[in-house]
Amino acid sequence: MDALAGHVGRSLKALDPDDRDVILRCDIEGQTQAAYATAHELTLPAVKSRIQRARARLRQHMVHHSGVRFDAAGQVCCHGPFGQGN
Repeated sequence: MDALAGHVGRSLKALDPDDRDVILRCDIEGQTQAAYATAHELTLPAVKSRIQRARARLRQHMVHHSGVRFDAAGQVCCHGPFGQGN
């Protein structure tokens, strides 16, 4: 699990600041999307779209640069050692 956390951390750093912020605040720190919307003067639908796009970019980076693979249900099924890829 530590290796997977390393892949996530490395991929988060590669995202643009807006993508990284919404994932950190909502997915990692547990802030609600409604609270994030209020704090950033956005609508809730805008935040929902933003976080879905950010998650997709995070996943794409993890697949292409860290060797992470997902199963048909979208769950991590395997990954290489930290540092694999670009």
